[in-house]
Amino acid sequence: MTSEKTVGKAAPKATKKPDTPRPSPAEIWQDANNRYLSASLQWLRARLSLLIVPEAPAHAEADGKNALLAPPDKRHVQKLWTAREHASHTTNDLPPPALITLAERFGLSAFERDTLLLCAAMEFDPAIARLCAQIFGRNERNYPTFSLALSAFDDPGWDAMSNQRPLRYAYLLEVIQQGATPLTASPLRCDERIVNFIKGLNLLDERVRSLCEVLPPHASALAPSQERQADALLARLHASIHQAKIPVVQLLGADAASRAHLAQSVCDALGRHC
Repeated sequence: MTSEKTVGKAAPKATKKPDTPRPSPAEIWQDANNRYLSASLQWLRARLSLLIVPEAPAHAEADGKNALLAPPDKRHVQKLWTAREHASHTTNDLPPPALITLAERFGLSAFERDTLLLCAAMEFDPAIARLCAQIFGRNERNYPTFSLALSAFDDPGWDAMSNQRPLRYAYLLEVIQQGATPLTASPLRCDERIVNFIKGLNLLDERVRSLCEVLPPHASALAPSQERQADALLARLHASIHQAKIPVVQLLGADAASRAHLAQSVCDALGRHC
């Protein structure tokens, strides 16, 4: 009597899935910046909606009762503000969102920062133009103004409109003032370079592209004589912080590469791109 042995099929070998590449720090920051910008735009839309006067329905009573629709929920606006503040805190020792970095670099107040956001948002979200037109009650006035910012944001500062404050002095935004139009009622436009920076695109301004170039990273260290020059230059620049004007520095020498290396080292020490 013979017995048959059943042989089972061999189990298929498990295939190893390719490892998903980890995002780079730049990609992580860009994602965080986009989340902050999205939260800021949601808050801005809600904030502007508070300024819209609701229209009376056709069946409104003559005495005015029930003539206005319910105002927007301010608690919802506060929640959006909280979400925006939460999104502003990046992790993994990454830089803050671009708008916050810009505000810190130029010493903007919270009001000035939000005014700049209002102007830049015109390029990011078409709903902002419609909200502006609804607030002013005229379709052709679909643009931000200083008067709109003064009404929309907390702790408004009249000095923000001064040509000695960063918004105008550094040309972060442009006032399109025509004829006898008051400054507060003139349209505001955010500079294209600033719009791109807030979005996360730190590109060289095309207006100075023909005058300068971005230097690649330099791996080698400065020579001792160059280090002394760099230290002296840094000391002079630090001493001029409280002066009216920052001194113009001209580096002399036959070797252009050495001059560029020295300038790049000084910029790195100051936390500036070169």
